[in-house]
Amino acid sequence: MAVIRLPFTVDSSLAVEVPEERLAWVADYGRAKRPFSTDEETIREALAHPIGAPPLRELAGPDKTVAVMVDDVTRPTPVPLLLPHVLRELSAAGVSPSNVRVVIAVGTHRVLTDAEIRQRCGLLSPKVEVLCIHHTQLDKFVDIGQGVGGEPIVVLKAVFEADLKIGIGNIVPHMYAGWGGGAKIIQPGVCAQVTTEFTHTLGVLNDSVLNLCTNPENIVRREMESIAAAVGLDFIVNTVLDQDKGIVNVFAGHYIEAHRAGVALAEQIYRPTIPELADVVVTTAYPSHLDYRQGIKALIHAQYGVRPGGVVILAMAAPEGLAGGDEAHSEAISVWGPQSEQTIRQAILERKPSDLIAAAFALCHRQMLDRARVICLSEGIDQDTLSRLGFVPTASIGSALERAEEMVGREARIGVVTSAGCVVRCQQEMRQNGGGH
Repeated sequence: MAVIRLPFTVDSSLAVEVPEERLAWVADYGRAKRPFSTDEETIREALAHPIGAPPLRELAGPDKTVAVMVDDVTRPTPVPLLLPHVLRELSAAGVSPSNVRVVIAVGTHRVLTDAEIRQRCGLLSPKVEVLCIHHTQLDKFVDIGQGVGGEPIVVLKAVFEADLKIGIGNIVPHMYAGWGGGAKIIQPGVCAQVTTEFTHTLGVLNDSVLNLCTNPENIVRREMESIAAAVGLDFIVNTVLDQDKGIVNVFAGHYIEAHRAGVALAEQIYRPTIPELADVVVTTAYPSHLDYRQGIKALIHAQYGVRPGGVVILAMAAPEGLAGGDEAHSEAISVWGPQSEQTIRQAILERKPSDLIAAAFALCHRQMLDRARVICLSEGIDQDTLSRLGFVPTASIGSALERAEEMVGREARIGVVTSAGCVVRCQQEMRQNGGGH
């Protein structure tokens, strides 16, 4: 038997035992060479030689106000490493700390606690204001008109009114935007829910989530970039990290050109190649394991490795349930997740759900369950809820494999994905499709 250990939580793992003759493949992160020996050197080099934009020292100036946007604690971006370098560049250009605001781009997530803010930003000058604003505080936002797709663009005033707008983020596969990073720091990062509802539903109403994920030119990414242009995003600093969350490289500059350069590297790390589609794919939600709102990434990514009609075994701890502390979002997922794709799609078109973002999530969920049957092992989501959502609940990986074999046969070929962040590419399908994204 081949034994593969899957991380389940920060402190625990699961053993997957597969007969060696039926193990189709094991997918793990790829490797990429680091161009510089230290993180500090890598960051300095990126800021000194930005892609598609002048250096910050040229963009900034003594009389300019600056908004530096950073993503929140659900992302692995090494903000405490990056932010001091950005602030030093601004200082070298003569920008006073009192003219700098650090804005935590929480999007429609919860606001951070004071302790989380300190952890996220590190030590800052007391003159640098830090803002973390919930998307429901509408008096803090401004409506700047409609975007090219007709969507209302409602953005934080503190960002829109700044003379210089800088975004710090990280590039990983993303179910709607194709990849994280770039313009995503603006939308959904610092936009109100009405704008975010538009981009999230735009993607799922016009395409399958499997065509959106890892495609940096998809309809959602293009719309996000048009919103970033309207808001006036000037400069990004994006990391590409390895499986240990260490910096492989940093990409700074224009929010499209620098981002695409980063995507080219990220593809080498996050998109391992597999020889064939498996009958059964076993995957872990770790490190997106805290709730299903994050853990769905693992389910979506596993679909790239399983044949249509096959089985995905999802090991997801989910100690925070369906959507963390967001009871309204959890309730909406519970209501819409069991519905058919057509029912959810029609409801979104008619704007029936009170939470359209959750409805878009439910549509993605349904697309995945319609493509492959899903057996789910979870500690934080009870079996009744799993069953209601269309999962087959299980108590262990061993029993999950037994059930999968009942579904697809005792000779099933089994693939294993060792991290939620991996989005495999199948050699057979790549040849058939001429490469694909």
